[in-house]
Amino acid sequence: MKDKIKILVVEDLGLMRLIISNMLSRNAEIEVVGAASNGKEGFEKALQRKPDVIVSDMVMPEYDGLHLVKAVMESIPTPIILVSALEKDSPQIFEALQAGAFDFVDKPGSQESRNADNDTLIRIIKEASKVDLAKLQRKEVVINQVKHDFPKDLIHDIAIIGASTGGTSAIETIIGSFPKNLPIPIIIAQQTPQPFLESFAKRLNGLSPIPVKLAENKEIIVPGKVYVAPGWTDMVINRASNEGEPVMEFTSEKLNQSNVPSIDRLLESATHIYGEKVMGILLTGIGADGAQGLACVNERGGFTIAQNEASSLVFSKPKAAIDLGVVKKVADLADIPGLIVGSL
Repeated sequence: MKDKIKILVVEDLGLMRLIISNMLSRNAEIEVVGAASNGKEGFEKALQRKPDVIVSDMVMPEYDGLHLVKAVMESIPTPIILVSALEKDSPQIFEALQAGAFDFVDKPGSQESRNADNDTLIRIIKEASKVDLAKLQRKEVVINQVKHDFPKDLIHDIAIIGASTGGTSAIETIIGSFPKNLPIPIIIAQQTPQPFLESFAKRLNGLSPIPVKLAENKEIIVPGKVYVAPGWTDMVINRASNEGEPVMEFTSEKLNQSNVPSIDRLLESATHIYGEKVMGILLTGIGADGAQGLACVNERGGFTIAQNEASSLVFSKPKAAIDLGVVKKVADLADIPGLIVGSL
């Protein structure tokens, strides 16, 4: 019989600690082996119980989730999933990811939403329990300050990057490596809890040699900028009705999937406007969203890149596209910025 995944729950509020523990214990593949009320106690219990995965709150008295991540990753590297209700402008979540946290989810809300919350958390726990711990060791982002000589006639006019689990750190690496005179727009579809995408865009802007912002509805796409799609709705690329320039549009129409923003939908819409001038990049993440989108880019003659298994925190997203046979280049994360720049 397959061993259960051993979970340690760290949460300062007793009721929420009980809710999370009960949610997880209902799954036959999971065993909650302990609970703690702050980061200090959580670290001590992690040393004692040796869990496969730690599920921790971010904001706690005495020692918070960031402290726990740093202490655990230094002493007993263990995948940590953060469950947070932080304000949207808080940078702590991304500091914790940079320090080695596996992923983060919204704190469980109303009773009606808990089934969906639990499904998401369990899916992430199962991936976390299989991760190569060496991949959780983060590297500092080096910001490129040089210019690049680009040809007058570009082969590609836009690049779209899609990712989920592990994607924030991967995207930081890519965006920080771009030359400051990048002549095309970059659009990012990072599947992350919606409240945190604004702070992610601000964080990227501080790490990037080119401007980064959260996309706005009906906003004209400008070369040399990076746009982060919002997490509360899908986004597509269309033509402005009057001047005909490419714009980003939000849509409430749902695809038969739970991933928001939909990478498939964004990539497919880009091919209708840019045709073979689209470059699609699929990075680390859970699920298969993005594979069909890369298929559309490939069919129209665009350039498609997928992150390789060795550098992906979770390989299922890139693998889905590779298995479809629609990826022209499988590459290590460190090589992807150069591929993008060299393909212009």
